[in-house]
Amino acid sequence: MNPFAAWLVKYVLPLVTWTVSLFIPGQKSAIAYREAKNKSWIMSLVNNLEQGFPPLGTFDPMKELPGMVDRCYAMGFFPAVWGVEGLGLYHVEACRANTIPLKNILSVPPLETLPSGSMTMLHAGIGLSFARSCLAGLSGSSSPAELRKALEQFIRLCRDNSRPGYTGCAFESLGLVSLVLHNPEMARALDRELASIDPEVATFMWRGAGRALYFHPKNFVPGLHCPWRGIAMSRAIAPHESARQNLRAGVAWPTTIVNIRHPQVMERVLLYQGENDPDRDLFINGLTSSMVMRYDTTPDGPYIRPFIAHQPDPRNQRLCRLWKRDVKEPIEMAINEIHPVLKANNAIEEVFHYQSLPDLVKRLKAGVKKPS
Repeated sequence: MNPFAAWLVKYVLPLVTWTVSLFIPGQKSAIAYREAKNKSWIMSLVNNLEQGFPPLGTFDPMKELPGMVDRCYAMGFFPAVWGVEGLGLYHVEACRANTIPLKNILSVPPLETLPSGSMTMLHAGIGLSFARSCLAGLSGSSSPAELRKALEQFIRLCRDNSRPGYTGCAFESLGLVSLVLHNPEMARALDRELASIDPEVATFMWRGAGRALYFHPKNFVPGLHCPWRGIAMSRAIAPHESARQNLRAGVAWPTTIVNIRHPQVMERVLLYQGENDPDRDLFINGLTSSMVMRYDTTPDGPYIRPFIAHQPDPRNQRLCRLWKRDVKEPIEMAINEIHPVLKANNAIEEVFHYQSLPDLVKRLKAGVKKPS
């Protein structure tokens, strides 16, 4: 991130969100401001503005990465997820600065003892770096040959540097870069090329693009229509149904884990969606997937159980019912039924794109990873 963008994320966005929140009535003001502040902090972590990493080229990434992971976890259970994602991005840049070949950069012997819980977001982080470099200088109007070459390079880098069972975590970051550093036109152009290169990579990309929509400038500043603006955008930019499903589920992913310490944000989401939201399955998928990742990263985190056990105002029986049906029960299933099977089958990457997780669990128990 360039210095101006870093200054914008760390100082200007929180000030803007505070100012705008003053014009939102009642309790919604405090909730909107809290959600936007959470977003600002996480963007700072992913872009390495908080961790205090040493300058590139001043340390040996292959020997010192474990200590850097420990530093991220020392920041606390909540920021550890995004601190580790930022570390993955930093690790690739450090390898480049030290002219270390980009091959097995998370698997060399000195790194074999990295915590299992750090794997998902370390891979998401290396995917961010690979996507940034491969798409640099391109746009949605670039020639198919140029986009194809960039995608083939990105896929090769992810596969060459990912541990088994985590490549999808790196692929997903292609969606964040295509929307945050580019635009929907770029994502659609990449989708057209991936249709013939590797359609499954496109599903990971669109899930990452959904995650990006939550942080998109149009959906960042608090207001009466957040995060519904991002949901509407997921319908508008999707070129086909698979993309829409992954985008919509992708919006629910950060909505859940970014605000896990503040369940009142999720209460607003539930009230907006109501009893019969046609996209309820997509919302539940994003929520469940994010909690599988969150639990895998920090199973002892102090925020998970209180979030599940949160009790809305008992005077609002509708909200209490929605919380039990659409938050409590799906998260309990994620932790108690889905995560153990995915972990045992080295398949955590499967939550990084949309699919029926209960069906996936049934297949894995039967010894089948991919549907026939």
